[in-house]
Formats: sequence, C-alpha cells, structure tokens
Amino acid sequence: SLLPSGGTMKNFFLMITAAQPATGDLTCTVRRNYASTNISVNFAANAAAGTTASDTTHTQAFSAGDTFDLTCVNNATTASASLGAISFLMAL
Repeated sequence: SLLPSGGTMKNFFLMITAAQPATGDLTCTVRRNYASTNISVNFAANAAAGTTASDTTHTQAFSAGDTFDLTCVNNATTASASLGAISFLMAL
C-alpha cells in the first residue's frame, strides 16, 4: 500500500483465521519499500485458528509516498494458516 503521509508504525498485530500446520511455524514481516523491517510476528507450529501475534517492541519510520506490505515465510511442509485481521498504530 502507498502511504499518503509519513509517520511511525508501531503496535503491530496479526491474526490467523485457520490453524498453522504442525510441521512448522509461520513468520510474517512488515516491509518498507520492499525491504524487510524489524517488525515481525511468529505463529508457532500448531497455532490455532484465531491466534493473534504481536510486535509491540519494534517501530518503523515511514515517509509520505513509501510503500508497505507484508511478507510471510511458511516453514511447514503444507499450506500455511490463512491471514485474517491486521492492526497497527501509525503515529504521525
């Protein structure tokens, strides 16, 4: 997504709507302009549907016109959990 104004992203939360397989975890990382940031969350192997993970430690500055997206690495041998709700605070 393209950001119309700058700010600092913090308090990142992500929920899965289907269980993560027992064969591996799922890690999702926020990216700024297609480069990974320190903001990330991890869902353990066997995480149940409805599980929420958060990163309330790391922050990332963004400028107007920057892009942000989410990249996820599934370490399971089968399809990963489905991503559901996403929430974060953008402090201007």
